[in-house]
Amino acid sequence: MSISVVYERCVRQKSVASTCRLCVDVCDYNALEIDGAFIKTVLTNCTDCAACLSVCPTGATISGDDLSFGVEALFVVAVSRGEDYRFEVQKNTAFGWQEIVDETNMLLSFADLPQKILLSEVDNAGDTGDAPVDGSKRAFLRMFSKDGISEASKSLKTGKELTGELDFSKLKAHFLPKKRFEFLSLVGNAGFFADTEARASLSFATDKHIDETCDNCSLCYNLCPSGALETTAMKNAVLFSPHLCLRCKLCEDVCEKKAISSLQDFKIEDFAKKPKKVLIKFRSRICHSCGAVFNGDTDECPRCAKESEDAMELLGL
Repeated sequence: MSISVVYERCVRQKSVASTCRLCVDVCDYNALEIDGAFIKTVLTNCTDCAACLSVCPTGATISGDDLSFGVEALFVVAVSRGEDYRFEVQKNTAFGWQEIVDETNMLLSFADLPQKILLSEVDNAGDTGDAPVDGSKRAFLRMFSKDGISEASKSLKTGKELTGELDFSKLKAHFLPKKRFEFLSLVGNAGFFADTEARASLSFATDKHIDETCDNCSLCYNLCPSGALETTAMKNAVLFSPHLCLRCKLCEDVCEKKAISSLQDFKIEDFAKKPKKVLIKFRSRICHSCGAVFNGDTDECPRCAKESEDAMELLGL
């Protein structure tokens, strides 16, 4: 595998307030480094453990043909195989692969499916040459991609730093990682979770709450990478689609009031029913002076009210 970073997907590029460093913290081999708002990759240090692929919420760290690991990807593979799947990882790795497997198996049980993901620790998992061992990370990625990763393997361990190119026009575009797209497509087509009342704490999705301190500054829904948070045409509410939430916590990082927070339990049926929840409503008015839409009980928006106040002070009135 060859690991690279798609900067347009990285939440650190969307706001300087982002505290996300999941990929860096999970890497025990210093193959990923923070350089300002950028994540640098050093392939000479990479051991192909794929931990960074699993923890990145937005799919910014990728392998080969835009591939990524995680609970959603394992779920898709387990369902497509229709039988138990033995997943091989390297021995003595510090990353909690068992937690990923346990969470996947929990979702399989919620879907009333008998198959399980089984975890095996081996030496140099998935690094056995061109013919991948069934269950290895390399074999897993080939199953998750119709085209496979043969081209990506050609650039394996080149020793070059992959820094990528930043396309500013894409920073505001909504993006759903391949693993989430495939997961939701499978859930929708097969009708999984529609009748379950189960709730669980998930590593890759969360429900949200907004309290009364919210001033509708718009940062959360303007910066949400997946479009899970949005507003109305009148900008008088914050809406939330939990099945699209990537748990990147960018909304929480950018909120100066700390009005938005994550809830512990996620309703599993939301993956199937795809609701759009109203987190908070505002009383919207049109400013009599500038025509802008704002929230409040006065005739003027805060900006125009301040300008009027300053003008009165200058005139001595």
